[in-house]
Amino acid sequence: MNSVLFTGHRIDSGDRKETRFPPEAEPIARAVIWQVLAAESRKAPLIGFSGAANGGDILFLEVCRELEIPFQILLALPEPDFIRKSVAPAGANWVARFQALAAMSKPHVMPDNSSQGLWARSNRWMIESALAPKPKDFILLALWDGATGDGPGGTEDMVATARQNGARFIHLDTRKLFIRTARP
Repeated sequence: MNSVLFTGHRIDSGDRKETRFPPEAEPIARAVIWQVLAAESRKAPLIGFSGAANGGDILFLEVCRELEIPFQILLALPEPDFIRKSVAPAGANWVARFQALAAMSKPHVMPDNSSQGLWARSNRWMIESALAPKPKDFILLALWDGATGDGPGGTEDMVATARQNGARFIHLDTRKLFIRTARP
């Protein structure tokens, strides 16, 4: 069995200065995630690991569900706090989608979620979780613009840390994927 750990951008909020994942790009993101997971699942059985933030995380988990790939939801914070910080800002539809996924696979919450260095610690914990089943192949699938993040523990940190832990990196470059949906 191969582990696929997903990381990626959340849906852009209306006040975001630099576009990374505009809401209108959701169908594009879903399609490329589906293509990658379908191709990888033809090579070997998969298990998916991801947070469940709005945007890429939830899309990844939904595609896992569609392709009947078992998955684990890994939350850096207790569920109500995680929803408030990382799901609800994109709207009630994303909260409902989170809840549907959480009903299928009870989320695992990181044991130490004190605020100092939370997201960097969460990245390491997620990598350890994806490595725990001793996969034949450890894949990091990243829906990412390739840029330096907004702070420590972002997608850039996850990519670097996973690669140091032997991950095969699949980059879904949002600069190329979302070119037609960029805001003026």
